Amino acid sequence: MKSRLRGFYWPSLSAVSICIYLLTKADTITMNPMADSTISEGDPGTPQGTLGILVAGTTGPNEGATKNRALLKFDLASGISSNAEVTSATLTVTVVSVSPLVTNLWFSLRKVAADWSEAASTWTNRLLPSVPWIAPGGDFAISVTQSNLITGVGTFTFSSNPGMVADVQDWVRAPAGNFGWILLCELEDLEKSIRKFGSREYSSNGARPTLEVQFNPQPPPLTLTLLPMTNGLFQFQFNTESNRSYTVECVGDLPAMNWSVLTNIAPLPAPANVLVSDPLFSDSNRFYRVRTP
Repeated sequence: MKSRLRGFYWPSLSAVSICIYLLTKADTITMNPMADSTISEGDPGTPQGTLGILVAGTTGPNEGATKNRALLKFDLASGISSNAEVTSATLTVTVVSVSPLVTNLWFSLRKVAADWSEAASTWTNRLLPSVPWIAPGGDFAISVTQSNLITGVGTFTFSSNPGMVADVQDWVRAPAGNFGWILLCELEDLEKSIRKFGSREYSSNGARPTLEVQFNPQPPPLTLTLLPMTNGLFQFQFNTESNRSYTVECVGDLPAMNWSVLTNIAPLPAPANVLVSDPLFSDSNRFYRVRTP
């Protein structure tokens, strides 16, 4: 995001006093995947994007102890502005069938690093005409975005955390890089760890994956507003975005080379109005500006 600056001048003031009013209004959107698919080591050449289930985990020895992973991708650009700020992201999936060996196992989401399609994605291939993954089984981040303990049949939620928010924020701001998540068992060497999840084509709407995103809509431009003087205090306010730092600076004359820092505003969890209030002196002028990276 580009650096922004706003400013004006007023007679001199001394030390700075800051009052912050948080504005917590946010929007929420819930969506099903625009694409999802299973990629299977046991059937490395067959796309499974039209099936009603997503499979993650490892089969038993009778099926060759082969690994399975699930791909999910959501069309965030259709409902969220690229300038919106994501504050929460939660993925809910439903297990519709489990392996006969029912073990409590951790499954993780990781960010996919290359584009794929339902019509082409397999253990070895990701797009048509034939475009292979760099590594069979999908190209994805080493780091785990979020994990969840998946037991038997039922609904499970990958709750919002900084990783979930960061992934969704990246996809909101740069839709061309939205390749979704891959869902896999963290103990893939364990046989009979299969979990079958409802896909976007599953017969029951309630068992289909859903992504709930909370976000602050496109933020307004940075605006400095001069307020009436009260009890000898000079006052102005400006609006902040969430998770963004600000610096209030001043100088005695223009043009200026060296601005003095009055105060720094650390990133806040939600949009806010920041009030600057200080004693007023009339023997000199002072120019002010607010900077944000």
